Amino acid sequence: MTRRSSSPVWRVLAVMSLVACGEGEDPVSPPPPPPPDVPRAASIAVVSGDEQRAEAGATLPEPVVVRVAGAGGSPVGGATVTFTPAEGHGTADPAEAVTDAAGLARTVWTLGDADEQTLTAAVADGPSVQVTAGLLTPDDFVRAIAVVSGDGQLGGAGAALPEPVVVRAVDEAGVPVAGATVTFRPDAGHGTADPPEALTDTAGLARTVWTLGESVGTQTLTAVINDVFARVSATANNPDRAALEAFYHATGGPDWANNENWLTDAPLGQWYGVDAGDGGRVAVVDLYQNNLAGGIPAQIGELAWLETLGVKDNGITSVPSEIGRLARLETLDLTGNALTSVPPEVFDLPELDLLGLARNRLTRIPPEMGNAPKLRSANLRLNELAGDIPPELGNMPALGWLDLSANRLTGDIPPELGSASSLLSLRLDGNELTGGIPPELGSLARLFRLQLNNNRLSGSIPPEIGRLERLEELLLNDNRLSGAIPTELGLLAALQELDLSRNDLEGTVPPELGTLGNLRALRLSNNAALEGMLPVRRSTGDLNPGRKSRK
Repeated sequence: MTRRSSSPVWRVLAVMSLVACGEGEDPVSPPPPPPPDVPRAASIAVVSGDEQRAEAGATLPEPVVVRVAGAGGSPVGGATVTFTPAEGHGTADPAEAVTDAAGLARTVWTLGDADEQTLTAAVADGPSVQVTAGLLTPDDFVRAIAVVSGDGQLGGAGAALPEPVVVRAVDEAGVPVAGATVTFRPDAGHGTADPPEALTDTAGLARTVWTLGESVGTQTLTAVINDVFARVSATANNPDRAALEAFYHATGGPDWANNENWLTDAPLGQWYGVDAGDGGRVAVVDLYQNNLAGGIPAQIGELAWLETLGVKDNGITSVPSEIGRLARLETLDLTGNALTSVPPEVFDLPELDLLGLARNRLTRIPPEMGNAPKLRSANLRLNELAGDIPPELGNMPALGWLDLSANRLTGDIPPELGSASSLLSLRLDGNELTGGIPPELGSLARLFRLQLNNNRLSGSIPPEIGRLERLEELLLNDNRLSGAIPTELGLLAALQELDLSRNDLEGTVPPELGTLGNLRALRLSNNAALEGMLPVRRSTGDLNPGRKSRK
C-alpha cells in the first residue's frame, strides 16, 4: 500500500504559527534584578542643633541635624527619619527626611510656647534620639552689667557693709533688662551675699547686702548673669580695735592695775593681756586680777576670733547676751567676780570647753547649761546657788568636771546625772541636798572622784557604786546615810580615799574593804551602830588595825 504524506492543512498551520511568533516583536526579556538592601539602622545621634534657644513661635537659628549609622558605625543613607516635636513644642519642617550618603538628615524646628521643649528624631522601627530647646529668658538678652553703687566701701571684717551692692543689667542697645537673674558671688573667704540671687526690676536693677569675710584687707564680689559679670571690691578693717576700746571704757580701763598700750596705735597684740594672730585678729584677752569693774559691753561679740576670755578675780558685774556670738570661744573664765547671773547664750557657744564661774553671786543653775555641746569643765562652786540641780545637766556628752560644791542647793540629786557618761569628777559637797544617792551614778564608768559629803542625804549607799572601777575618791561623810556598808565597795580597786564618817550606818564593817590595795585613807567614825574590826592593812593614816569602828 502506498503511504500518504502529512495533511496540507497541518503544514499550513505550522507555517502560520511560526510566522505569528516572530512577526514584528523581539524575544521576551528577563525581569530586572531587585534594588540593593538599605543597611539596617542601629543608632541615631544628634550632630548639631541641640540645646538652642529662641523666642516662642520663632525658628531656631540652626537646623537640627542627626546622623544614622549601622551596627558597625558606618553611615546609613536612604533611611527615613521622622522629626516629631512633643505636644505644644512647635513644628518641624520637613517632618520626614531621608538620610544622604553621609547618613545625615535635617529639619528646621519652630518652637512652641513651653519654656523647655523637646523633639524626637526616629527611624521607623529603629532607634530614636531626643533634641532639646528652650525659650530665650531675660538673662539671654543681657550684654553688660554695671555697678551702680556699693563699690569701694569700708567695713569691719566679718560685718555687713553699710550700703547694699546695686548693679544694673542692660541689653546690647543699653536698654535695662527686667527679670534677669543676677548671682552675687563673693570670692572664697570673702563673706556672703544676702540674697545670693536677685531678679532685676523694671529699671534693670538688682541689689544685695554683702557681709565681709573675716580676713583684713581687700575683698571682692562678682555679679554674674550667664557669662556677663561685674566686679565689686571692699576693704575690710579690723573691728577688734573698736571692740577692745569699748571693753576698756566699760570696765574702768583708766583704773586698771595694768593698761599698757591700751588705746594706743600699737598693734593689738602688744596691748596688755591681749594676744592676736597673724592677721591681727584678737584670740586671747586675759586680764587676771587687773582691777576691772562694771559690765562687759555688748561689743565683746565683735571679737569673732576670740578663743579665750579670762577676767578672773576682778569686779565684773554682768555679761551681755552678745557673748553668744563668739563662735570660736573655748575658755571663759569669770571666776571671782560679782556676777549674779549669766545669759543663757553662753551655753550655746559651739566650742566652749572650760567655764569658770566659781566665787561669784550666782543664785541659780541655768537649765540651758545642759545645751552646751562641748563643755568639758564647769566650776560653779562658792556661789549662792539655791534650788534644784537641773536634770538637763545629764544631757552634756562632753562634761568631764562638774563642781557645784559649797552652795545652797536643795532637793534630790537628779538620776539623769548618770547619763553624763564623760564625767570624771563630780562634786556636790557642801550643799543641802536631800533624798538618796541615785544608783544611776554607778553608770559613770570614767568617774575617779565622787564627793557628796556635807549634805542631808539619806537612805542606803547603793551597791551600784561598786561598779565604778576607776573611782579614787569616795566622800560620803556628814550625811544621814543608813543601812550597811555594801560589800560591793570592796570592788573599787583604784580607791585611795573612802570617807563614810558621821552618818547613821550600821552593821559590820565589810572585810572586803581590806582587799583595796590602793586605799590610803578610810574614815568610818561617828556611825553609832557600825561595829566590827577595821580591815588589817600595812598602811598607816586612818586605817587603824584592830580598832573598833564604834565611836
